[in-house]
Amino acid sequence: MPDLITAILPTYNRARYLPRALKSVAEQDYRPIEAIVIDDGSRDNTADLIPEQKAFMSSHGIELTYVKQTNGGPARARNAGLNLAAGKYIACLDSDDLWKPAFLSTMLRLLNTYPTAGMAFGGYLCIDTEDRLTGERPTGLPPQPREALLPHPFPGIMDYMPTGTPCIMMRRSAIDEVGPFDEDLHIGEDWDMWYRLGKKYDFAYCLEGLTCCRDHPQNMVKDNSRAIADKAKLILKHLPDVHENNARAEQIRRLRAELELLQEQLLREKKQVNGLAHLLKHELAPSSFRFKVGSAMRRQPQWIGSAYARMVRMLGSLQRGAVKHKKVEEQRL
Repeated sequence: MPDLITAILPTYNRARYLPRALKSVAEQDYRPIEAIVIDDGSRDNTADLIPEQKAFMSSHGIELTYVKQTNGGPARARNAGLNLAAGKYIACLDSDDLWKPAFLSTMLRLLNTYPTAGMAFGGYLCIDTEDRLTGERPTGLPPQPREALLPHPFPGIMDYMPTGTPCIMMRRSAIDEVGPFDEDLHIGEDWDMWYRLGKKYDFAYCLEGLTCCRDHPQNMVKDNSRAIADKAKLILKHLPDVHENNARAEQIRRLRAELELLQEQLLREKKQVNGLAHLLKHELAPSSFRFKVGSAMRRQPQWIGSAYARMVRMLGSLQRGAVKHKKVEEQRL
């Protein structure tokens, strides 16, 4: 009998999109599949949709399990799905995204072809709220071959992540070896998992876009202080395993840039550094004039710090706009 694949769909206030995501699971050209929806504390009508969705999935030979929990973030929701999963292979589909019909069968074929691979991934298409194609995210991989093995991938994906969460399928045995998603990370818990897998396993891939990732106004915010802090924590967590000098220097540069942004975002949000002081005082924190001024602003009344941070962002936006305009003019010449 073919191996069972578990599709885990964490969701939060995605009643508009969840049925479309489940429909894309039902349309897969592979069986057997089980689908697990973890509702991470939705306040919309998601729960009201489930009886009809269970019947729909059952009519396509797929058992749908639905669990609602208090809001705890993506990592906690994915781990709840892992605890219920019976499949030999695990794929995580965000509830506002879609799989093309050959996604699961292609990922399974890749994993069967390359037994040293702990996970397989495909290309990443972008769609809008009405499922219209808007673009394709570059993988950063050579255009040929279209399918291959990515050996010892950790250094490369630390530099540039070629894929996204809904584009991936993992061996359950590989997850069991590296451990579950890190629930201390609200942003980047998926990349953390891929980094850990990439230290122990090869990756298999195909360049064909088999996943459609949706851009919409309700996408998770990734520029608030919590998200920026998680990006910094992710770099620090894996920096000890980056040994090549240039690669390590680049990661430290990125870390310092995130810490500058973190400090200024805390000022904009008029927040204290409770729980984040260890990041801002880390031995690898920036020693730049900009960081020192920001540190001084944190000791001023909140309105002064907030005004300073807004000014820094405005000047940065103007500078980026000038660079973009210059590039456009150069292209016209």
